Amino acid sequence: MAQATFAANLVCPERALFEGRATAVSCRTSDGLITVMALHAELVADVVPGIVTIEGEQQTVSYVVHGGFLHVATSVGADAENADAPGTTVTILAGVAEPVSEIDLPRAEAAKAAAEAIKPRLMTFRTFFEERYLPQARITRRSLDAEISTVNRNILPVIGDKPLREITRGQVTARIHGLAAKGQAATTVNRTLAC
Repeated sequence: MAQATFAANLVCPERALFEGRATAVSCRTSDGLITVMALHAELVADVVPGIVTIEGEQQTVSYVVHGGFLHVATSVGADAENADAPGTTVTILAGVAEPVSEIDLPRAEAAKAAAEAIKPRLMTFRTFFEERYLPQARITRRSLDAEISTVNRNILPVIGDKPLREITRGQVTARIHGLAAKGQAATTVNRTLAC
């Protein structure tokens, strides 16, 4: 027995990559992998970068999609081929997509290498302090010796090599309480806080 088919469309701004009949459409959304078949519940979802597979009665085609949206319409008249009966139309709108069979592997590898070359490095507290803070502070302050000494002694050993996005308020608070518990003078603790 043949599987029920439905209308399926994969469209990107340049062209319609697929317009035809399908027995199943599979793609990855932010909620996970989904496969849509005839009479699937109506749905709107995001499509995350990955492979979209469209299975037809005779062949299966795959596309690389760089994100987009999935719309499933199921109702009487939703499938123009059988307008008087309940049907399904699946539409994927993709910003960028191409058939897997047409991928130019050397071009894709070159694009990946170029993207990785400009990938930003993780900014640590130490690099922020040395490359961003100190040059600006030297312009606006007369003397930084005490501040630099405080940072070198009390901050850099603890969080200096941590990426900024991984430093939490709790870690800073724990460091301040640790300085006070070690008997550091209130002025040292306050100077550390001011840094």
